[in-house]
Amino acid sequence: MTETATPVPRPGRSRKRIGEVVPYALQHPTRVKILTVLNEGTFTPGQTAEAIGETLSKVSNHIRELLEAGSIEIAKQEQVRNTVLHYYRAIEMPFYSDAEIAALPPEQREISAGLVFQRAFAEAFASLAVGKLQDPHVWLTCRWFNVDQQGRDEIMAEQGRSWRRVRDIEIEAVNRRAKSGEESTSIIVTHLGYPRARKGPQVSPPSPEREPSSLPFTRDMTETATFLPGRNGKRIEEVVPYAIRHPTRVKILTVLNEGTFTPGQTAEAIGEPLNKVSNHIRELLEAGSIEIVKQEQVRNTVLHYYRAIEMPFYSDAEIAALPPAQREISAGLVLQTVAAEAIASLAVGKLQDPHVWLTCRWFNVDQQGRDEIMAEQERSWCRVQEIEVESTARCVESKEESTSIIITRLGYPRARKGPQVLLPSPEGERSFDYE
Repeated sequence: MTETATPVPRPGRSRKRIGEVVPYALQHPTRVKILTVLNEGTFTPGQTAEAIGETLSKVSNHIRELLEAGSIEIAKQEQVRNTVLHYYRAIEMPFYSDAEIAALPPEQREISAGLVFQRAFAEAFASLAVGKLQDPHVWLTCRWFNVDQQGRDEIMAEQGRSWRRVRDIEIEAVNRRAKSGEESTSIIVTHLGYPRARKGPQVSPPSPEREPSSLPFTRDMTETATFLPGRNGKRIEEVVPYAIRHPTRVKILTVLNEGTFTPGQTAEAIGEPLNKVSNHIRELLEAGSIEIVKQEQVRNTVLHYYRAIEMPFYSDAEIAALPPAQREISAGLVLQTVAAEAIASLAVGKLQDPHVWLTCRWFNVDQQGRDEIMAEQERSWCRVQEIEVESTARCVESKEESTSIIITRLGYPRARKGPQVLLPSPEGERSFDYE
């Protein structure tokens, strides 16, 4: 890389907390497109506007807002005649050793983690918006695992092992393409592992057929056969940013990811007034983010029970047979869960923990490389399931209290073809690797 990494990311001049910065950056489609361009390198507003097909004035305004919030940074300034050109980029993340991460102030770890989330979700929302998630060959998994300390350490080690394997796959693909001349595809791979905002209920020994509150798109889905867009007519790429835009909706989603609750039970769980929670539940229902499970007559009142939309289990053949629009809606609902869980944990300080794993970048691979990445995602996900089963058995014997760890694995085509990273390494990846 030609530009040096910022030693320590800083909050923006607006003094927003990082838990506010991330949803703000993602709530407007133009800002999402700008972030995907600035993830690639250093650009002026004019170059960015040309890349995303928006007007210069509109792009300049959003760049100014992103800069004020601390989502991006000025890389350099250049005098051209009587004009000073400003070049911007996504905030570059340094490579930290375990010791360096542990030595960082907790707030700094939190800011760094939030910027990784911003990058990961901007890339995901951009791909969703341009139809890349209609592709049947994607991997989208997210759920919590309740594990003891040994289990947590083993999951961290597995995250590292799997990430290194994906890097190796890209190198092998680069070598093959040098001989074959095959065009590459940019695949975004995201691995996240961090403490959940709320302790999740214990999941029975995991199996592909039944993983409550897990929303993987390729292997581990649950019950509902189809999904319907909400009654307000929003498209899925509008629904997802809307759902995570407000902190109360984020908290509601994390509760409804756990099971079936009334508005009153949800309000009690998140410590918010019932009327406020009821309004947000109604909005989420209208958007298609949640569903009514049942109604119950209690005296003169009808209680409504809600939950996050449950996802069916699909075989590869069933996924391929789904209409593209249905695959896109399903994928969007997975991303909604991924983003809500991450932002909820960020908001309550869970990302100050030094023992998290957050990696996200694109890999330019041929078709064989893409297939191998999918196979690696499946292998590693199965191993994490095994770790939880082993941990549960230990906890029964030792009585050790478990911790809920959110594990997210994403693999999907990038909205834009990303520049080639020649020799992937921790130092050369535009991501914040807690390894």
